[in-house]
Amino acid sequence: MKRNIFFATAMALCMGLSFTSCLDSDNDTDTNYVGGFVKVSSSYMGFGSFISPDGKTTINPSTASLTNLEQNGFKMSEVNAAFVQGTYSEAENPDAATTLKFNNVSISYAASLDARVEIVDQKGALNDSINRACIRNIDNSQRGNNYFSEDFNKPWFFYDNTTLVLPISYNLSGQKLHAFTLVFYASEVEPGDTTLKLSLKHYNANENASNNDSYSFAANYPYAYFYAFDLRNAIAYWQRTNSGSAEPQTVTIEYVASEFSNDIKQGETKQLTIERKGIVQK
Repeated sequence: MKRNIFFATAMALCMGLSFTSCLDSDNDTDTNYVGGFVKVSSSYMGFGSFISPDGKTTINPSTASLTNLEQNGFKMSEVNAAFVQGTYSEAENPDAATTLKFNNVSISYAASLDARVEIVDQKGALNDSINRACIRNIDNSQRGNNYFSEDFNKPWFFYDNTTLVLPISYNLSGQKLHAFTLVFYASEVEPGDTTLKLSLKHYNANENASNNDSYSFAANYPYAYFYAFDLRNAIAYWQRTNSGSAEPQTVTIEYVASEFSNDIKQGETKQLTIERKGIVQK
């Protein structure tokens, strides 16, 4: 599915972002909503399934909705992390609250949250990513938001500890979608390191917007605010470069931030350290 903010189809989200019904149980239909942040997981009768951040709650989409997703550009085989919304029949899933499995779910909305991770030998190499604009922050847990819980507004891992989700606050007009890349510089690994060091690069689509914070788009267009980075290759490369040591215990993100300016020259270089622990592993 195309990540296009301006022309994207609006959706109704469960504001709790959990895998529970958004409808009152006393209504006259057994159709309920289910959705939230998910990882694409192993096949279910030949098709993919979605797993929530807890690693337990499972959404098995209907064949018809999968076909429709494919026709609209959302290919499960090419997606790692996503945000989905759908409906299920309570009659078909009478024990869903106990089993945490939702079967034959009609997915009405699915958007990939995947963003690039680049492995670069050293700074300035041909495949290095250029940082074109500042961001505001990548930890927005203290902003007193109305959409998402505190846990979802700070960097976090899924249950597998290899997919890092960053809630990135930056200036956005809504006309163009920006792009973010996490860069791993192999030449900067030192013997005995226990931390995977990454740099966040921001491509601002040649716009100098200052009128909206990306967070204001998050409720309807989560892919404008939440970016998921698959770190498996970076971790494997880090291990090889670090003489086959154990996997890194922490990840640091270096980024350039400014509350008031997009100009990279006006920003301040900051660093955030994140423990490799799933959001439910507190």
